Amino acid sequence: MDPNHIERNLEHSGNGQYGHDTVSSGGAGEGGPTVKNITVGGIAVQDFYLGTFGVNPKPTNFTSFDDGSPSLMTTLKEQKYIPSVSFGYTAGALYRLTSVLASLARGGYDGSEFVDNNITFTFAADNERDLIVAIQSITTASTDPSNHIATGLLPNLIYAYIDSTVPQIWLPLEACQAFEAEFGLIYDNTTELYLVNSSLHDALLTRNASVTFSLGIVTQGGNAVDITLPYAAFALAAHPPYRGLRNSTS
Repeated sequence: MDPNHIERNLEHSGNGQYGHDTVSSGGAGEGGPTVKNITVGGIAVQDFYLGTFGVNPKPTNFTSFDDGSPSLMTTLKEQKYIPSVSFGYTAGALYRLTSVLASLARGGYDGSEFVDNNITFTFAADNERDLIVAIQSITTASTDPSNHIATGLLPNLIYAYIDSTVPQIWLPLEACQAFEAEFGLIYDNTTELYLVNSSLHDALLTRNASVTFSLGIVTQGGNAVDITLPYAAFALAAHPPYRGLRNSTS
């Protein structure tokens, strides 16, 4: 959740002003923690329209690495508002029959959002990218009922940076072309989005399409965890002024 990461990794850029201010969590009268002298920034950029809430415990360094401004998470821990600088985050899943809302737990995690598995991803020492996972495969079920072998959508195994400040999944061009061929997607150069018309939307719903990401520590071998997303997770609506749209679309 670092605007600098957005600029470096996604080539989004913009100007901003930074300073220190008092930051409170929650609405007025809710009794959320209030801490002073926290680094805040006002950034003017057209690529995204919502603010970001930093959960990285590392300090902000404007001039040198020897004189950093403490992060919000570190300050909350030092003032005993939270027991640790760990956090748990889910973007939610409104497409489910029982909708799951977004949530952020500071100082721990929400156990109800955790599915037990045998793999642990560690935060890297890389200052450019905090959390990296290896995508070992991306697959979808074959449309041929007699073919029980999943169709591969990732020609080359890759390492991916996890960044919750953006909703998109960024993949190499070859993988995007595999998605296009498999699901009949057409890339819109003006908005830089995949826009799905009503007939294709209905066809994908009928197909009950889903995509499975297999994530590991390394690209080959070792433990891995599979995350399956149904088509509904990708069938999002885009509204003006996002990407220069004049009308809402999906």
